[in-house]
Amino acid sequence: MRRVPPAVLLAVLAGCGGSDPADLATGDCFTTADTGLLSEFAEVDCTLAREGGEVAGGVGLSAYEVIGGAVRPDGETLPAQDDLDDFAQQECPEGFTQYLAPTEKTWARGDRTVECLLEHT
Repeated sequence: MRRVPPAVLLAVLAGCGGSDPADLATGDCFTTADTGLLSEFAEVDCTLAREGGEVAGGVGLSAYEVIGGAVRPDGETLPAQDDLDDFAQQECPEGFTQYLAPTEKTWARGDRTVECLLEHT
């Protein structure tokens, strides 16, 4: 069984510079500072991200591509991290490196989507 890296990305929706990680769809690419949080989130051209261009090679930046997603069954509270890890392992396509999960705030607003990501370096 493949293990999800410990630096699982969690969406921090406040202060995302006008872009909302909850709006990402399969095929979208974005960069974020290497903090594991999306407080410095920006959508980018996937061609540059895939080719490891300036976008992916910027100092302190990581580039990711959304390669799939799955909707968690509804529940009153956000599942525990281990449950989200297991869900991503089962539902994300082969080759994913990390995933973007709902936060408590987005879960309360009805967000149940786990976005599967491929990191471009």
